[in-house]
Amino acid sequence: MNPMILVAVLCLGAVAGAWLRSEAVLAAKGSLGLAAGVLLAQVLSMLLRFGHVADADEMLEPILVALHVAWALTVAYAIGAAFPSTRGNGARQRALWLAAVGAALLVAGKFLLFEVGKIRHNEEMEQFFLSSGYPAFLHYVVMALELTGSLALLFFAKRRPGLAAAIGLGVIMAGAVATHMRNGDPLSDSYDAISQAVYIATYLVAAVLAMRATAPVSARRYAR
Repeated sequence: MNPMILVAVLCLGAVAGAWLRSEAVLAAKGSLGLAAGVLLAQVLSMLLRFGHVADADEMLEPILVALHVAWALTVAYAIGAAFPSTRGNGARQRALWLAAVGAALLVAGKFLLFEVGKIRHNEEMEQFFLSSGYPAFLHYVVMALELTGSLALLFFAKRRPGLAAAIGLGVIMAGAVATHMRNGDPLSDSYDAISQAVYIATYLVAAVLAMRATAPVSARRYAR
């Protein structure tokens, strides 16, 4: 999905949520379900490609786009409707955590699927690193870091290690975009990395807001 469209949809959802200020929990639950739906559709697409089903991508592309747009709208709406959340407002805090967990699920799931694709195209990935001026073994280092970061994000989405994992994954995506730019590749080659960075940023916003909303008052004053 074009990351510029993704950002526009997220902004639209956030504005709508901040304007309407209602049903934040419902929207957050919807975003969690849609995140799972996106991953299931992508797994199905991958299985169809593995089975050499003709036009598999063309068949599922409209569904995947619709699921991504729906997820972006609902998660951004939930964050916009729940912010600013006060310590005493349990519903808004719950909405922020649900939005964060859904975003973490989406980010981690996409990275894990990327690793499967990289394994299947191992030689091409090694050649890409070599042609970019990097040693071939760095490909495996990046895969290990992405796998570790994805699992950490998945299991610690509501704790500080999840934030650290998300930031680390974001740095890797920034490196991927920088590499494509240095190589003179078309911008479309960076779409996946940019989109992943946007998903990561969405998680970080929701998680940080949720942590601040649930922190003791004294801790929040000290953080300022």
